[in-house]
Amino acid sequence: MLKKLINLLKALNSNSHPGEIAHAVCLALLLGLIPKNNIIFYIVTVFCLFIRINKGAFILFTAIFSMLSHLFDPTLDAIGWWFLHISFLEPVFANLLEVPFVGFTHFNNTIVAGAIVSGLILYIPLYWLSRLAIWGIRSKLIPVMRKTKFIVALSKVPLIKKISKISAEV
Repeated sequence: MLKKLINLLKALNSNSHPGEIAHAVCLALLLGLIPKNNIIFYIVTVFCLFIRINKGAFILFTAIFSMLSHLFDPTLDAIGWWFLHISFLEPVFANLLEVPFVGFTHFNNTIVAGAIVSGLILYIPLYWLSRLAIWGIRSKLIPVMRKTKFIVALSKVPLIKKISKISAEV
């Protein structure tokens, strides 16, 4: 886990493409909102392992969004109820339930439906906010923090030296 965190910090400060980190944050939001007891969660996880995103950011933000997701359950429930009760889509949902293995997705659960709809709606705004945050961190925050007395003193601590040595090897 320490190597993943080091990789994330290196990626935020390196020349890696900010889009990879931003996509990782957005996919982590989608995955973090989806309840973990259905096959959609596992399908999205496997999909994320095969695409080019920052895996350290993906794991970290999935954990963060998963811990916070229970706070949004009432909202996700309301959004899912609204989506599942759109009159022209109800026959489609009824027919999908008759397809084998589609029931394992639990798409007819209001929280699952609300999480998917919310995650897809929030994807683009979160992508641009993440890219803006990465730009701010790289161009404004990191240069200022490197010069602070605290960081200079912290870099002299033996444990921090060891961590920086590990990060240089990774």
